[in-house]
Amino acid sequence: MPHVGRSGTAWLMYNGRMSTAGSKGEEHLPPYGSARDLPRFRELQEGLQAAKVAVSLLENDQGSKIPELEHELERIVNIVDQFYARLGTRNWIFHDCLSLDAIESILNETKDPDESEKRLIGLYHDEEWMEFWMNRISSMAGLDQRRHQIDRAWTHYNRDEFDSCVLHLIAVMDGFVNDFQPSLRKGLQAREPEEMAAWDSVVGHHLGLTHALETFGTTIKKRIDDEVYELYRHGIVHGSVPRFDNVIVATKAWNMLFAVADWAVATTKSKEPEDPEPTLLDLLAHLEEQKLIDEMLNAWQSSSYRAGDGGFEHLEIFRLTEQFMEAWRGHNFGNLVRFSSRQRAAGKEQNQLAGEMRARFDTSELTEFEITDIENCAPVIWVVRGTATVNGRGGLFECRWIFEDGDGNPAVGQRPGEWRLAFCSPSVWRRSG
Repeated sequence: MPHVGRSGTAWLMYNGRMSTAGSKGEEHLPPYGSARDLPRFRELQEGLQAAKVAVSLLENDQGSKIPELEHELERIVNIVDQFYARLGTRNWIFHDCLSLDAIESILNETKDPDESEKRLIGLYHDEEWMEFWMNRISSMAGLDQRRHQIDRAWTHYNRDEFDSCVLHLIAVMDGFVNDFQPSLRKGLQAREPEEMAAWDSVVGHHLGLTHALETFGTTIKKRIDDEVYELYRHGIVHGSVPRFDNVIVATKAWNMLFAVADWAVATTKSKEPEDPEPTLLDLLAHLEEQKLIDEMLNAWQSSSYRAGDGGFEHLEIFRLTEQFMEAWRGHNFGNLVRFSSRQRAAGKEQNQLAGEMRARFDTSELTEFEITDIENCAPVIWVVRGTATVNGRGGLFECRWIFEDGDGNPAVGQRPGEWRLAFCSPSVWRRSG
């Protein structure tokens, strides 16, 4: 699971704003000069200062983690800013799906922007990452309804059919932005870059989404016969840029799609009422919870099981996976809903979710399956693998279960929760053997 286990990041993204630093709700926000300028960063800095005061009143060593967290916060900012310094002028955008550790490795292990770009493109060829990223954004209204187009773009991308991949993704972005703000009824192609400024998001960097959209929105009327390496939407759609069939343009289309999704999330959050500042008791309670989480992580050990092992079929995750597969095989779309991530189900009625499952699974006929391996690869994550026959084609499958709280976040520590599928799409389950 790409987002679980980033050192320190879970603590830094503590729910609840630590202050009211930064403005929001402005019609057109100016881009951020640095990740350090994000309200989130400034609030977290203030929160750490408050934590120093709080732990100074305690007679234990909870304050020993604060320097580590300060260092981690500085590390995050440096990674984002260095990414933009290296690749921002080439219209690459740092979006929230990107792994901090992976980007840090690219920045440290390469110096030339060409080599950095190649390594970054490599991340988008990682099937596991892309499955996670696509499922993450597909929980959003407007993208969920276009999941079939996203899946098709992914299929074309893997076949090196980059031109068709680009066209699918441009259509997805244009339509999604149009649907996201129905009162405006303006797709991405009709937006000025300043209209897409993102509040409190790394895509809101001055070399981020608004910068890339200047190229995206360039009008090209005279035909360009040379191969291009930028996402010129107008020229691509209207035929004046015929030579865009390459991995760089296709990957930039994926990169922009994830950035546009981040913009939508940031725009929604910018209109939410401010959370009240946490009291000293809130902060102390959070420090205590973090201590329990640390103890759990330190005590946890990985484990794995194979078919034939004693008790294999009695494992809870085995039974849940079996129930999911049986619901799929039996076309029980209403039952499939209960396995889906809470984030995907948020704000939707049962019949709407069942309809989405029907659209997703009805044309994927599961006839046989066998669970062969189960691995507990993190405190709140189980991975189940096996074989399956879908639409007459045999192959391998892999699913990831996450123990989620009521908001769809990993329920670490002592928080109550339920096991839910991180991936819930037949396109994820079909893998060639």
